[in-house]
Amino acid sequence: MTGPRADSETERAEGVPLEPEVKASLAILAAHYLLHEIDPPGLEVLRQDDVLEVLEKLEPGCREYLAARSWSPDDFDAAAAEYCRLFILPGGASPYAAAWLGGDPLVAGPRIAARIEEAIRALGEDPQVPSPRDHLGVLLTLTARAWQAGTAGEPLARELVEELLLPWMPAFSQALRQKTEHPFYRALGSLLSQLSRSLETPNPAEEGFASEAHSKD
Repeated sequence: MTGPRADSETERAEGVPLEPEVKASLAILAAHYLLHEIDPPGLEVLRQDDVLEVLEKLEPGCREYLAARSWSPDDFDAAAAEYCRLFILPGGASPYAAAWLGGDPLVAGPRIAARIEEAIRALGEDPQVPSPRDHLGVLLTLTARAWQAGTAGEPLARELVEELLLPWMPAFSQALRQKTEHPFYRALGSLLSQLSRSLETPNPAEEGFASEAHSKD
């Protein structure tokens, strides 16, 4: 996994439209840390200059938290505990679409999973992806792969965005920021919020990040 391109932060800050490969890069970055706790290899990715620049703009203090010192085992344990509190235990910010789209999650979950199976087949992807498949990290990964497929992937990417991301990702990102004081997870919430804004306009010539990187809750 690599971080976003060096110029993507400049594009974002200036409100220039995001190209599909930049959206894909940001989506893959967010997806990884929604699906996984911060481990030593993951921390090294977050310490890349390009990534730190993005995160610091989104949440001032994130650079110091991630890179100002060596992490001890206790630091990793604390980050893992926050990940579990936010994304696994009750009362956090559920990363599952079925929890946000209304109706009975026991009904919505299988329906969403079936739609995701269709997307996996359309992309020619290995079906061995995490379950439940309505996890935001899975949805972002599949959408990123559709963007990376170029023109051929545009219809599928648009369907995933309109059906399975935009109806709930903005509310999830706001909830994530409201439920944590952890610098990285607040930055992750802001990144998802900004990515949501870039997806709201279907015309690529009009889409772009808001001029202010640091969202205010």
